[in-house]
Amino acid sequence: MKLEFLTISNYLLWVVLIIQTLFIFYLTKLIVNFLNRFRLVGNSIQEIRLEVGQEAPLFRSKNHLGEVVKLKDGSQRYTLLIFGSKSCSSCSEVIKNVSSQINNRNLRVFIIYNSDSVNEEVHPTEKVHHIYSSDIFENYYVSKVPHIFLIDPSGMIKVSKVIKHSSELLGIIREAESTNTIDYLVENH
Repeated sequence: MKLEFLTISNYLLWVVLIIQTLFIFYLTKLIVNFLNRFRLVGNSIQEIRLEVGQEAPLFRSKNHLGEVVKLKDGSQRYTLLIFGSKSCSSCSEVIKNVSSQINNRNLRVFIIYNSDSVNEEVHPTEKVHHIYSSDIFENYYVSKVPHIFLIDPSGMIKVSKVIKHSSELLGIIREAESTNTIDYLVENH
């Protein structure tokens, strides 16, 4: 009887030890992922973020209709990524007005949410894809919303900015049109 108790307690001790080891590995992975978002520059610590001129991380995900969409689709169009949150009032305003602001523009638009909950207020259109993916948020180092990226047909980031109002988005689109990107942004009818 005493031998059985010792054997059982020994097994339980090993199980607890294995669980603790797995927990430590998991915790270490979380800490490493968190610390990888920062870099040391001189005497200061800066959060890593994607800059204008860098290549945009590729992604492939399902949109609100269940269709697989990807950043590079072979078309010669600019892509507008809008990162938002369901609980952000600025995001709701930007997302609500995006369809009217991209009217007659040859833009692919992806609105990316960090959660899987569906917003009843959102009315997807043919030109706007809604994606629910925390992985894309992480790959683009988005920590504040609404955050927009304008990506050229070659996959380079042309604009990376946190905005507060939909008028800022329209201003960015107009500024891109006034530069050499106008041929890509305005559809020729």
